Amino acid sequence: MKDFEGRAREMFVEGNDEFHLRKFNTILTDPPFGANIKVLKSEAAIFKLGHVWGKDATGEWLQTTKDKDTEPQILFVERCLDMLEDGGHSQSFFRKLSSMLQIAAMC
Repeated sequence: MKDFEGRAREMFVEGNDEFHLRKFNTILTDPPFGANIKVLKSEAAIFKLGHVWGKDATGEWLQTTKDKDTEPQILFVERCLDMLEDGGHSQSFFRKLSSMLQIAAMC
């Protein structure tokens, strides 16, 4: 992934040939809530929540191939969850409870 170069790659990506995020047992964050950050659909497409989701006949959530406009806060939290070890702990300052609830509903 071209976005992770230099020190960022060293800190957050495992291996040299493929993109594998490192896992951490503790993540402390200050999400960019309230920031006016534009996320392009093409950039959001690398995230699960950068796609349209729908339910199948059994009520199971399915990710479609269609990209969507997504708030950066949602993508930020998804990436934190991707990097969190099983049983790990994350602490964030959430100012938008509705965004948290949307994410929890998708997990």
